[in-house]
Parts: sequence; C-alpha cells; structure tokens
Amino acid sequence: MHTPKRRPMHALSDEEARLRALARKGTKVRVTFEGEITDAWQWSGGALRGLGFIVTSPDGRTHTVRAEQPGLRIEAVPADEEDAS
Repeated sequence: MHTPKRRPMHALSDEEARLRALARKGTKVRVTFEGEITDAWQWSGGALRGLGFIVTSPDGRTHTVRAEQPGLRIEAVPADEEDAS
C-alpha cells in the first residue's frame, strides 16, 4: 500500500485559515473589492441588453464586470470614505 508523503506543517495566519475554511465546493460567499470604473458600455443583442464595466483595482489590475450577473451589486464609495483613502 502507498504511504502518503509527509508534508511539513506550517502555521496559517488567521486570514488564511478563514479562507481555507470557506474553500469548499458549494459554500456561498460574497466577494467585495473596491476599484475605479475606468470604462463602461451598453450592449444589446436581440431582446437582451445590459451594461458592462472595466473596474481597475488599487493594485492596477483590471476586472471586467457584467451588470446582469446574478447577485451583483455595485455601489459608490461614500465621499467621506473616498477622502480618507
């Protein structure tokens, strides 16, 4: 019988332990990040139409966001929070 390979144990940060606990198929999560809308467009095709956005996060990465994605909610950052950053 095959013996499993021993792997060194290392301590997880509290955050990594929390994320690993969530990383199970079927777990419902809410993902939130802040960014700046750098482009937006309206599209249509037959009876379907929608909005799309390019959001740039503070680290410079760009993310394509389709407004019709189920469960998506886009909110403006309140001015007092924006000024604090």
